[in-house]
Amino acid sequence: MIACRTIIGRGIARLQGQRGGHSARLFPEDAEAARRDLDWPYPPFEVPRHVLEAWRAAGRRSEAERAGMEDWAFSILEALNANQQLDMLHVLGPKYGIDGENLVRLMAGLPNYAELNSLAFMHTVVPNLQRLGLITERTEAGWREAAMMVDQRGGASGGQLPLVS
Repeated sequence: MIACRTIIGRGIARLQGQRGGHSARLFPEDAEAARRDLDWPYPPFEVPRHVLEAWRAAGRRSEAERAGMEDWAFSILEALNANQQLDMLHVLGPKYGIDGENLVRLMAGLPNYAELNSLAFMHTVVPNLQRLGLITERTEAGWREAAMMVDQRGGASGGQLPLVS
């Protein structure tokens, strides 16, 4: 968990620390005063070179950590995927006379298994993990091999991540 302590409207004297900092109208004078008070001589939407370089350097330092997070997300969901099927079949199997272990083996052998299995993931889990950057070109093949992801056309491989709205 990450906790951030902020001051709403920081740098805009008439709004700083007030609820109106969320939605109050800003005027050109507000921007001028904020730039002066915060010692920010740059125009709107310009990121100074030294800030941009520091940001990019920080991103490069964390590539291994990011890869670790991607792998962790995949391993957790791969385990949940396998256990969810068996747990459900262990609960429902005896009630309906189903041998869960054999059913899972039969399902995994179906030619459209990836499409069937990925349904639960494709509409919620996969899009959210893509938005978080935890499914990348580096990890996409693993998701497809585990039958937790298919392309929009339903095939097990398509060469591109599904479109996310």
